[in-house]
Amino acid sequence: MDVLGRIRNQYDTLSKTQKKIADYMQQHTNTCCFASLKEIAAATGTTEATVLNFSRKIGYASFQDMKNQLKEGVSDWTTPITTEAFSDLPFEELLKRNKTQQEENFAAIWKVGNEKAIEGAVRLLQDAKKIYCVACDFSSALSQYFHARFTRLGLNIEDVGSKSTTDILHSLAFADKEDLVVVFSFAEYSKMTLAVEEYLSMNGIKILCFSDRESSPASLMADVSIICNTRHFILLNSMTSVIILIDLLAITFFNENKIIFIQHKKKLDKMQRYLFEKRVMPLDRMDPL
Repeated sequence: MDVLGRIRNQYDTLSKTQKKIADYMQQHTNTCCFASLKEIAAATGTTEATVLNFSRKIGYASFQDMKNQLKEGVSDWTTPITTEAFSDLPFEELLKRNKTQQEENFAAIWKVGNEKAIEGAVRLLQDAKKIYCVACDFSSALSQYFHARFTRLGLNIEDVGSKSTTDILHSLAFADKEDLVVVFSFAEYSKMTLAVEEYLSMNGIKILCFSDRESSPASLMADVSIICNTRHFILLNSMTSVIILIDLLAITFFNENKIIFIQHKKKLDKMQRYLFEKRVMPLDRMDPL
């Protein structure tokens, strides 16, 4: 687990002074990794000893150890992704590497605290009056999948991921504090998605985020973050693990909220029968799941 992940997991156990350091590091991650002990102490209004004790509190032997890992994590989302897209690899090698990469991505989703995140996400979905899905570019395919999956479970969802900028703003202008925004953000991170998320978060709207790192800009602004390893040796991102986690969230939500699905199914069946009687559609079986 990286530095920001440790901070999130232990935040409630920190003292008031330690929380000041934690908040500063989460808000200024890309500069903290290069700052000295003295500089962080000055920026947070604490002492060098307090910063040192903070690093030990979250599990590091020294301030330098914490700083080194922070620097390593930040470099992953601030530097462009490098791939072997222009390498001439034999087909057998492509198969082997792709299999290995997907297996690593699958294994990683169970190592980053996603069990707790899934539980938190279910609560956010349960409490939301309306849900908006926000994504850009390739991630829009994921927002569409999320929309299709959870609409069929009976939730009121609007996918703005594939809309124009103007339509996105008109849709999200209706969002209020009773609503939930689901953000999909993966390296290289869309400035549009991050700006929208920042604005909504500042206005008190809950954020559920699917991202590739606990230290990603989108994760740091979210109320709950579900982390999905999306690495690939040629493609910019592989979305297999994201879909797996969307399905896991759907299964968990359904298991705890079957009554919502049942009510939705009754309304759906009633509407379908009416349209059948009007001879505008066949009475085929419709499975909302």
